[in-house]
Amino acid sequence: MQILNISKLRNGIGILKKQENITENLTAEENRKEITETMENAAAEKKPARRPARKNTTARKKKTDEAAGKEEKGGKAEKKARAEKKTKSASAETVKVKKSGKNKDGGKDLKQNEHSSKLKIIPLGGLEQIGMNITAFEYEDSIIVVDCGLSFPEDDMYGIDLVIPDITYLKDNIDKVKGFFITHGHEDHIGAIPYVLKEVNAPIYATKLTNGIIEHKLKEHNMLTKVKRKVVKYGQHINLGCFRVEFIKTNHSIQDAAALAIYSPAGIVVHTGDF
Repeated sequence: MQILNISKLRNGIGILKKQENITENLTAEENRKEITETMENAAAEKKPARRPARKNTTARKKKTDEAAGKEEKGGKAEKKARAEKKTKSASAETVKVKKSGKNKDGGKDLKQNEHSSKLKIIPLGGLEQIGMNITAFEYEDSIIVVDCGLSFPEDDMYGIDLVIPDITYLKDNIDKVKGFFITHGHEDHIGAIPYVLKEVNAPIYATKLTNGIIEHKLKEHNMLTKVKRKVVKYGQHINLGCFRVEFIKTNHSIQDAAALAIYSPAGIVVHTGDF
């Protein structure tokens, strides 16, 4: 029969208990680690799940913006194409008018602001004096003359019977002069015609009575067959070069007086004559 050593037995039991405690502690640590890892994995899984949603939203926004941009570009391109089409059609119409040189009424095209040239109004007499009425209207290569009168000498003009206007400008531009338009038959509007037309011979346009008085003067100077004359009725239009001239009935101390509406590409001028 063996006798157990009580002290050794106690030591052995103590060692076993320590081992059990260590095992328990290890198990608890492992459990904690597992729980921590599980929580971390769960948190990691939740976070990435939100990020793709943001990417999708950004992608959708980009696509929407791109689509809107394409639509805007398409709208601008369409507007530009329409504007170019209108410009081409307008240019084509302008070319047609320029080629024909006429408007719907059969006259010269007189639309305003189509040309950069200016209308020149040149008084050759009649300003700051009584008599010798004569005014030139010039536009590009066309000149028309309104009236061609004389004046009588002043007291200091000894030996002078008549005073006629200085027509140097008309002689220098004789190729541009298209015709003379006479408003009425008074001497201060027709008296210089025989003298001026010897230097600048151009057709004369006047009403019936005015034309009759002019013919009498031309006959006195043997010029009746050398000067072209045309009787114009009120409301009638005469086209000469860049101008179109309309005769308008007015009242004056002589019959068949007229005002003139002078149409040019730069605008319309109304010459009232002696109204």
